[in-house]
Amino acid sequence: METGVDSQTKSQAFQLHTAATKPNFIVCLFIMATFSAQLEPITNALQAVQLDLSQARKYISEIIEIFNNLDAKKYFHEIFKKAQDVAIKLGEKIKIPLIVSNQNHLSNHPINTPEDYFRVSLYQPYVDSLIMQLKLRFSNENSAAHSLLNLHPNNMKKIQYDQFLSMIVEINNFYEIDSLAEEGKLWYNVWKNRNTSQNETKNISFISLLDETNLYPTIHTALTIALTLPVTTCSVERTFSTLRRVKTWTRNSIGDNRLNGLCMIAVHKEFVINHKLELIEEIINEFSLLPRRMELLFKD
Repeated sequence: METGVDSQTKSQAFQLHTAATKPNFIVCLFIMATFSAQLEPITNALQAVQLDLSQARKYISEIIEIFNNLDAKKYFHEIFKKAQDVAIKLGEKIKIPLIVSNQNHLSNHPINTPEDYFRVSLYQPYVDSLIMQLKLRFSNENSAAHSLLNLHPNNMKKIQYDQFLSMIVEINNFYEIDSLAEEGKLWYNVWKNRNTSQNETKNISFISLLDETNLYPTIHTALTIALTLPVTTCSVERTFSTLRRVKTWTRNSIGDNRLNGLCMIAVHKEFVINHKLELIEEIINEFSLLPRRMELLFKD
């Protein structure tokens, strides 16, 4: 410890060092790092603005299958070896913690080797919990909600007609939208026959897609439901980040209406840029309806 440091800082640093060099912490760290690296691609995909949820669900199903078929002893042996190497560099030794015969609330497994102990007490519970959470979040009960995203033209062009019909039936049975099956068939054929490139359909947002549903009321209802079902909290987190940038300390006294307007412009900046002229015209018309009249020229 450096001289001149107060006792409280020394105590906190010692506690942090002690906790970070414990065998449980080191082994847990490598277990989480190993599985987090495998989940990183799907995590990045779920944070994207244009989310292909059907592909994400397929990837999750493959990951769950892989995790279920892992050889626990062989796979954990590699993880434990890495943890041991780091522990040796830190001057620590990974060993079985003290076990008492009448111990009931902590891991008290009758195992002789440290590797087997941490595999049973840490690795297997972590993997079981991870698989359970993935199945819960991407279960078949949520498939109807996820299928709503396949109403987007970019997703429809990737699936076959029979598969699309089965999705429409599933959505109809879950949300009970009248005449959805009939309109869904027409909606599918209309976009299949349109001469639009993949880049054009990919850039269509769900909000702008509502303008295409004037003659498809049930499709409009289904798309509206899809817009109200955020798959992740990323969009909400982006909104908070926008609020932090818009409402600075120099704008502390800004009103709610103006703050909401500025945040909406910042969040939907692409829409504002693409419809700039129309929005300017609407703003001018809105101001022209106000009763207030101002002299814009000075008189002598």
